[in-house]
Amino acid sequence: MQLMELIGRLLRRLKRELAHYHPRAFRSRRALAERDARYDDAHGVDTGGDIDLKGLAISSPNRRFGTKYSAIPPEEFARGMTALSIQHEDFTFIDFGSGKGRALLLAADFPFRKLIGIEFARELHEAAATNLRNRSNVQLLCMDVLEFEFPQDPLVVFLYNPFGPEIITQVAHRLYSSSAANRRPVYVLYLNPFHVDPWLLAGFRVLRRGDLFVILCPQQ
Repeated sequence: MQLMELIGRLLRRLKRELAHYHPRAFRSRRALAERDARYDDAHGVDTGGDIDLKGLAISSPNRRFGTKYSAIPPEEFARGMTALSIQHEDFTFIDFGSGKGRALLLAADFPFRKLIGIEFARELHEAAATNLRNRSNVQLLCMDVLEFEFPQDPLVVFLYNPFGPEIITQVAHRLYSSSAANRRPVYVLYLNPFHVDPWLLAGFRVLRRGDLFVILCPQQ
């Protein structure tokens, strides 16, 4: 690594660390914690928190591409789902990076055929199992997303910025190949969509965009 590149990385990291202590960032974190607590108290679950992956039990070699756990705000999930015009009972909902199961709990309010959550951190997976213990149509898998085989059902694939472009690229190509091999409706609901280009390069097109979401489907 060149010296200037190393210095640049260190400066960017320092900037991120300093931003963490900015009063505005502190207020935002406090508001998020209060909102999470209200949701969890109302539903008798534990889905909130802001959890770094560093201390978690993850056996996957792709752990370095994962992002920290943050629970999806219910109102953001609702906006994305409202923009997705489908007959829910025909679809299987898949959450990549399902964490403690917040998105699955929210998706359970819709009449999906089945809900599947994939999470590679053992502690988060076990928390989701507790939170969703009374849901009969939910399957939770503790595994790397790249080991997951897509079912042949019509699909809604949900992501809340769970990993970086290295994994997004592979997931997008695998989902496109699955869709091409077995033609059926496939939608990607991507919230906090930091990495849309890998989807477009893999053969997807944008159906709708919102402030904090994008909906894509294969070009076929």
